[in-house]
Amino acid sequence: MSAPLAAQAVYDPSASDPRIVAALAAQIRLGKMMQARNFTGIEALMAPDLLVNAPINKVANRENVIGRIKASQISYERGYGRTIDLPGCVEMSL
Repeated sequence: MSAPLAAQAVYDPSASDPRIVAALAAQIRLGKMMQARNFTGIEALMAPDLLVNAPINKVANRENVIGRIKASQISYERGYGRTIDLPGCVEMSL
C-alpha cells in the first residue's frame, strides 16, 4: 500500500528557497510601506503587470490598485492575515 498523497508531495521551490524568502520579505516591506502611506516605496515594489482579485468580484491592475491606495479606498490593516498554501502562493485577507 502506498503512502497518502500528502506524504508523497514534493514542492519545488521549497519555503527555504531564496526566491521565496525574498518574495515574503518584499511582502513584509510592502505592508510597512502601505501602513506608512509611502507611495514611492509602494510603487517600486509592485510589479508592472500586477493583477489583484478585488473583493468587488473584479480584477484590478497596478494602476487601479495604486490609485485606490492613494484615494484611501484600500489599505493594509495592522494584524492582517496571511495564509501560505504552497511556497509562492500567498493569500491575504485585508
